[in-house]
Order: sequence, then C-alpha cells, then structure tokens
Amino acid sequence: MLLLIFWMKDHVENKKALRRRKTMRRPSFEGKPLRISNIYTLQRKNIKLQIAIYLNMKHLYLLGNGFDLSHKFKTSYFDFIDYYLKEEFSEIINNYKKGNFTTKTNVFYSIYPNIIDRTYFTPFRNASFSEFLLNLRPGMSNVTELFSILIDYYISKSNNQNLIKNWFDVEQEFYNLLTKYAEKKNNEAVATLNEFFGHLITNLKKYIQSLSQNITSDPLIGYTSIFTKHKGTQKIILDFNYTPTFERKYAIFLDQNDIYIPIHGRYDTEIIFGYGDEMDSKYSQIENIGDNTYLKYFKSFQYFNDTKYDQLRNRLHDSSYIVSIIGHSCGLSDRLLLNEIFENKYCQDINIYHYTDNHGKSNYTDLAMNISRHFKDKSQLRAKIKAFDINQILPQANL
Repeated sequence: MLLLIFWMKDHVENKKALRRRKTMRRPSFEGKPLRISNIYTLQRKNIKLQIAIYLNMKHLYLLGNGFDLSHKFKTSYFDFIDYYLKEEFSEIINNYKKGNFTTKTNVFYSIYPNIIDRTYFTPFRNASFSEFLLNLRPGMSNVTELFSILIDYYISKSNNQNLIKNWFDVEQEFYNLLTKYAEKKNNEAVATLNEFFGHLITNLKKYIQSLSQNITSDPLIGYTSIFTKHKGTQKIILDFNYTPTFERKYAIFLDQNDIYIPIHGRYDTEIIFGYGDEMDSKYSQIENIGDNTYLKYFKSFQYFNDTKYDQLRNRLHDSSYIVSIIGHSCGLSDRLLLNEIFENKYCQDINIYHYTDNHGKSNYTDLAMNISRHFKDKSQLRAKIKAFDINQILPQANL
C-alpha cells in the first residue's frame, strides 16, 4: 500500500511537470520555433549588419609631414634648418665680405649680439657651410641651448649621422629644456627659450610660404585612390601640416559631407607649433610653478584661438570611425590630441600606411610603437591597430 501511494505521488508530479513544459514558450525567431538552421540565419544577418555598419563608418585621415615628403617637398627638419641657418648668417657673412661690422640689423644678431667674433670668419672663407658652423661652434657658448642643439644636429646630419628627422623632435627638445629650467625655476632662461622659439616659428612660416608657391594641383594617383576609396562614407581629413598640399591636390575629391581640418593652421595664418603632452608627469610640476610664461607654447592654449579643435571633437564623439595614419610620426608632441582620437570608444580601427626605405625596411613597427605611447589601456591598443598590410604603402612621387 505504501509503495502504491509513492507511485501515485510521483505520477502526479510528473504530469504537472509535463503540463509546465507544454505551456512554456519555445524560443523563436521571426515567429518560428528556433532551430539550428534559424540560428545560422540569425548569425548571418548579424554578420551582414556588422559589415554594413563597418563599411559606413566615418574615416579619419591623419596627415603628417611624411605626406608632404612623399610628394618630394623639402619639408624635412634638415631642409628647414639648412634654410634657417643660412638666412640667419647671410647678413653677417655679407657684412664681413664688405668689411662692415657696425650694421647689425639681422634679427638673429639682435637677439644674440655677441654670438660671432670676426676672427672666426677669416680662416674659413672658402669652407662649406657645415665646416663653417663646425669651426664657429666653440664661440657659441653664450647662445640659448636650443640653438646650440640645432647647430649640432645640422652638423651631424651633414656628416650623414641620422640623429633627427621629424618635426616632433624639435618640439621635444623644446620641452626637454623647458622641464630642465622648470626644475631650477630659471625664469630668465625660459624667457630666452620662448623668445628664440618664437623667432624659429616666424622663420618656419617664411620657409613654408616659399615652398608653397611651387605646390601645383597635380595629384598622385596613389593618394587619389586612397581618398576616393570609401565613397558614400564621411571622410575627415585632419591635416597637421602647414602647407596647402592637400587643398590644392586632393580637396576636389571630397564629397559635400566630408570635412577638412588644418588643425595646426597654415603658413599664411597663425600656426600652432609647440608641445602637446599634458599627460606627462612633469607637466603638472610646470603648471604648479604658477608662471604662465612656462605654458606659452603648449598646444592646448593655442587650440583655443580658433574652432578647429572643436570641429574635430564634435565628430569624434557622435559615431564610430576608422583612423588611417598617413605620414604622421605620432610623436609625443601631439600626445593629448592623439590619445583622444585613439582611445576614444568610437575609434574602431587604426590603419598604418607605412614607408619602405631603399633597403626594404618598413617603418610600420616604429609607427606602431609610437602609437602605443598614446594608449593608457594597452588592451585597446592590441584590439585597434590593424596588422601589417604590404599593400598599405605611402605613395611616392617620382623625382
């Protein structure tokens, strides 16, 4: 009897469980019971949707000095310093040839009145400019350190020693000296450094202006292909150069919804040239000194002078985008800006267009390493930088 009771109880419980299973809603897809084939269909639709979203993402192109160099324009550091030093010394040399040392109208001379003694010129009238500077170098102990660094780099580069190639190095040297003076609170040295740096910027604008006169509207086919590749998606051209290269050669390929932002200005307007790594630990020490002289050439305060940075930020935070690096070295002098671009949740991928030298060596890995310094979250770095692509080579003009 006891066994019969237990059997009946189990039977009732089983019937209740059966009824519950029958009343439960089965998973469905588009009104149909969810089967394995339906799951595959759903996956395919999701993949297609993801591909469609990816193909319609905005494309953000970062144009750096390598973009100009690939057109064979003389915009390298060495080219500018060669121009700058010869301009600075030309009046002094001409005055020497005339036997006239009373007229000191040269801008450089007015800043550093004791830089050159006439005795340095006599033995080296027929020397090359590099030899002239090399032998003149011992008499420059009284000039600002940044100028001494430029001289040393020029001499080394002239002797085929590749010490410095990119614009960001000049700005980095400025920052290194600034932090050095800040530690000692040497306000006089900072004022002299700022004066010389402003003088350097003035000459940079003159040099870029002279180059820009010869920039034509003829595009390179390789770049035409890059800038017309994603028709129908919005393109944002973020140009860090001071030349009108993109405007004259490739602006014609932009659609109505595309936007061109010369983030650092143009030679015929105010240009932004300085340092932009407020993430560096030494920056807070400079800031805490409480003297605005130390902050004069930080890029953040120069960005406030117009709306270009606002134009960029408005487009960085509204929808997803893909970044393409075209000739930008991604140095630390633009760190805060590049961090906002790369580590942004809307940034999906980073494509690197690399350069291969005459020995077959690509700069892809160096660029990836430079980019890594702008990431606090290294897992994002690994997820976003696209693998080396042999086809993503910077186009080069033929000489």
